Amino acid sequence: MRIKRLLSDHHIQFISDGEHSHNTQGWCNVHCPFCTGSQNYHLGIHEESGACHCWRCGGHSVSSVFKKLLGPAVGPKALKELGKTSSVSSGPAKPPQTRKREISWPPGTESLQEPHKKYLKSRRFCPETLQRLWHIKATSYKSGIWNWRIMIPIYDFSGRFVSYQGRAISKEMTPKYLFPPGDEMTQNPREILYGIESVPGDTVIIVEGPTDVWRIGPGAVATLGVSWKAEQAAVLRKFERRFIIFDPDDKSQRQAVELANWLSLHKGITEIIWPGRTDPGDFTDNKVTRLKNLINA
Repeated sequence: MRIKRLLSDHHIQFISDGEHSHNTQGWCNVHCPFCTGSQNYHLGIHEESGACHCWRCGGHSVSSVFKKLLGPAVGPKALKELGKTSSVSSGPAKPPQTRKREISWPPGTESLQEPHKKYLKSRRFCPETLQRLWHIKATSYKSGIWNWRIMIPIYDFSGRFVSYQGRAISKEMTPKYLFPPGDEMTQNPREILYGIESVPGDTVIIVEGPTDVWRIGPGAVATLGVSWKAEQAAVLRKFERRFIIFDPDDKSQRQAVELANWLSLHKGITEIIWPGRTDPGDFTDNKVTRLKNLINA
């Protein structure tokens, strides 16, 4: 049963596709039927999983949401189907994806070479420090679509190597960032947080990409893209202090507000820090020092 079609067929007003500050890509938002006060699309329904969450009053089962929204229009049989699992299918069922138990780097992956070091130095990074802290590698001309990239290993919370990302060292190369196919990793990196294994305490700084993490150092984690995922937010909510520093463009700042709204429902402190005119990966040493003081406070 498609979420959008169900809502449309019953003339339920909703938003989707990131067209509102309360909406995240992949979710449909409706006015929450459980809340009092202003109606501003606070309740999100995930289009694939059917997960339902209101920014103000929290999570609800999908069957209770549709029973509240549709009333007598939704019959007992439909409610039973909705209540069987926590999900509502948005299309044909996808076959389960077989993942590897162990990760293998692309052919030709090696230590950083001079072109990679030159690129990193142009970004004011120390190649030796990045190799020591983040275990980065590199490719040159032997790796096909992975040629001339900085190879970034991604670990889960326990430090297990689950995937990797390749970052092009030339502006002419596309795409700038490249992930392996799903069956070439043990876990979807977008469901975890880059750098999570190195957070030293109860404070976390949330950024978008690996270079942002490198600039700030241990204590920063990246969502690996501007659109954060529910699985990532579920990990972030466990920290006592959460500081969000996304890129200064409008789309990134909208996502920062969405994430802050979600996290602020949970115990702890959540704040958005305005990055100024530069991405966190290009912060000055003085700004980085102030951020490290937050982590160590």
